[in-house]
Amino acid sequence: MRLRRAMLLASASVALAGCALTSKSEPLVPRYFELGFVAPEGRAQAVANGPEVRLGKVSAASHVRERRVRKRGDVELSFEDEKRWTERPEAFLRRGLARVLYEEQGYRQALSGAPFVVDCELVRLEEVEENGAVRKVVVGIVVTIHDERRVLVGDTFVAEEATADAEDATIVRAYGKALRRALDHVADDLAKASRAEATASAPR
Repeated sequence: MRLRRAMLLASASVALAGCALTSKSEPLVPRYFELGFVAPEGRAQAVANGPEVRLGKVSAASHVRERRVRKRGDVELSFEDEKRWTERPEAFLRRGLARVLYEEQGYRQALSGAPFVVDCELVRLEEVEENGAVRKVVVGIVVTIHDERRVLVGDTFVAEEATADAEDATIVRAYGKALRRALDHVADDLAKASRAEATASAPR
């Protein structure tokens, strides 16, 4: 009798284990979002007659990857497994820089030997949560403009953009506005560097 009871218990345990192994939780289906930026309306493409500029190293911090980042409090960051960018964020940054500097500002694109090289690192790309809802997004960049010998501009810039609601479309559009401000800041830094070099090389 004891042997039979033990065999029945063992069979039940195996059956339960089999159910646990074969039962599947709901699969994770990621949603992908494209990080664009707000382009000015009605602006014609600029004539490429400015100084030569080369895009150097365009990178992102180690935590800024495909998964969207949410910040809670002062120090806590979490990653959204189901909400991801369509590309690594530095790819969006590089395309945005090329668009603004070459097409909108009229700098001439150079592959080597340029008087100005622009390096840019994306150090913050996060949505800030307060009281359980996303209230704003933050885009932070570190800009270095240099020639072959010296740094002309070293700058850190942070753009914040409030979100009207917590809908993903609203949040992504806010990212686009913040990214646009960051790109414009790089263009302003480059304009300052260009003016300073022109003044320094002018005959006295």
